[in-house]
Amino acid sequence: PSASKLLEETIGSSKSMDAASAAANLICNELTALVKEHAVVVEDTSDEEDDYVSMEDSPVSGKQLGELIDMLQVAETISMTMAKKLLAMLFKHKGASPKELAGENNIKLISDMTELTSICQTVVDEHPKQAAEFKQDSKTAAKIMKLLIGKAMKATKGNAHPERLRDALEDVLNSR
Repeated sequence: PSASKLLEETIGSSKSMDAASAAANLICNELTALVKEHAVVVEDTSDEEDDYVSMEDSPVSGKQLGELIDMLQVAETISMTMAKKLLAMLFKHKGASPKELAGENNIKLISDMTELTSICQTVVDEHPKQAAEFKQDSKTAAKIMKLLIGKAMKATKGNAHPERLRDALEDVLNSR
């Protein structure tokens, strides 16, 4: 389908109130890049750097995009980074369900505050020097926060909900 038909199909199959914005973003940026990357060029006779890309070359349907947007905005089970990763997987697995691909590949946002707090506690325990410095030196607190968030993200393989992870880490650091 054309980009506009794909957009209409995506919006129609999503339960999100803000599906249009997310669909436009995913189609115009991510999906277009994937189509360009995987386009078969028979012969490049144009002098233009930006060749025409057709959404008809995309194996991803509006229904799949709608499901992906629902996972992102309605159920909040994935982040935008995860949505982009799943979109690339959908491109390679024609007709696959985003939910099934996410399940098979352990792509799920960790949002539970108890679990995030436990992860942050472990990270802070592994970095006692930085945790102590966080409280003592307000000039380096932001830098230390970024470092510890990075360590916690690494521990979750990037699956932690970023805002909730930050809140959990602040709670752990401030309770010491």
